[in-house]
Amino acid sequence: MTRRGGMSHEYYLDLRGQRAPEPLLHTETYARQLCAGDSLLLELDDPDSLPGLEDWAGRHHCRLLIEPGQGDIRRVRLELDD
Repeated sequence: MTRRGGMSHEYYLDLRGQRAPEPLLHTETYARQLCAGDSLLLELDDPDSLPGLEDWAGRHHCRLLIEPGQGDIRRVRLELDD
């Protein structure tokens, strides 16, 4: 996980090439380190991982935004509520 931006508290996790359930497991691990107001940007190419991430975000009161990517790559942003 790498930090992007100075004070924006946005973190980046590259999950390309991983298949469900690995992206969800990695997301859970790194999301525990985030504070309120932080966001985690994931890049993944496995559409089967999206339902698990949507479920997880709902249970943990996070906003989940799916952004367009290039080709099969999806950019998924998880934002923790303040």
